[in-house]
Amino acid sequence: MTAIITALICISIPLFMITTGVSTYLYINSRKKVKILENSTNLQTEQFRQYFNNQTTRLIADHQQELAAKDIDQHQLRHEILLVQNQLNERDNRILSLTTAALEDQRVRWINSLAHLNYRNETEVEIKFVHTLLQFLGYSDTDTQIRVPITVQVGRQPVTGQADWVVIRSNGDKFVVEAKGPYQPIDEQVQDQARSYAFALRASIYVLTNGLTVQIFRRGITDDDCVLRCDVKHLAVYWKEIEDAIGKILAA
Repeated sequence: MTAIITALICISIPLFMITTGVSTYLYINSRKKVKILENSTNLQTEQFRQYFNNQTTRLIADHQQELAAKDIDQHQLRHEILLVQNQLNERDNRILSLTTAALEDQRVRWINSLAHLNYRNETEVEIKFVHTLLQFLGYSDTDTQIRVPITVQVGRQPVTGQADWVVIRSNGDKFVVEAKGPYQPIDEQVQDQARSYAFALRASIYVLTNGLTVQIFRRGITDDDCVLRCDVKHLAVYWKEIEDAIGKILAA
């Protein structure tokens, strides 16, 4: 019996050692595999993190470049718009300069021709002189009214007459132009007639002309001031005074 037990012990010890050795080997080998797997996973994770960071950095850089490009495009667009606006302004100024020069040339030639104009009647004075004068003073046809009926008081009786021309200035003020034929003198009676029309219209200025002379009056309470009196052949000399007195744009 003792021998059997001893034999079993002898057999069990090597088996235990073998089993322990195999288990230890399997455990160590399993740990190595786990370690290798962990290292591989960590490497892949780090690689993915690096790739993601690189992609994010590239996207941010691309976006910043796009924004910078857009900013440059907008700046360039604003610059080009400014250039076009400047070119248009220069063109408008050239056109205005040429137009002004052309009008000035026409005005000078018209004034020089006045000494040689012949008028047969009041209508020709209005067409050849009054209408053209008003145009060179800046008025259009919409600024003028012709043959305006006006009722004035003569003694106790109301009398209806006609103002030859009623002209509206840029500020809304009006003035009256009374035209006569070339052979009718501009006397006190003509002045009284024009003054009565100006009074009825509340116009402070009235103009008298027969195509040969021009007289401009400023209406007062009792007496009127003669602003200008000249022959048409001297119109160029007094043009500035005429513009200041009856030009469409009021003098500063």
